[in-house]
Amino acid sequence: MKTDLMMFLAKACNKKLRHVDAFSLIEVLVVLAIIGILLTMTNSPKLISLFPTKMDTLEQDIQDKIMSELMKQSLAPKEKVKSFTLSPPCNNTTIRIGAGGLVEALLFECKSLQFRVNEAGGVLRYEAE
Repeated sequence: MKTDLMMFLAKACNKKLRHVDAFSLIEVLVVLAIIGILLTMTNSPKLISLFPTKMDTLEQDIQDKIMSELMKQSLAPKEKVKSFTLSPPCNNTTIRIGAGGLVEALLFECKSLQFRVNEAGGVLRYEAE
């Protein structure tokens, strides 16, 4: 009697273990392919940007300051031209942004490096030829 009960329980457990709901290999591969495509299409930080150098950080800080002021001036301008000054490592350079977000293009020096600001507010390292 005990053996019959044990055999019955073993068969019942075996049937339940065989019918385990899971994803098939093809479904997992399709999901991984979609995730890979999405990661390559987005503007996620690149591996190089995870380890910035000091000069890249300086350039990014200047860019962030300009873009912050540019957004303020392009969304709700209170003045026709807004001027602001960059911090002391950049020789107190004054940058002017017009209403609507047009930036006055200029060259300036910061920590013995030359940078150029274009009309769209982009900061580029400038190297004279």
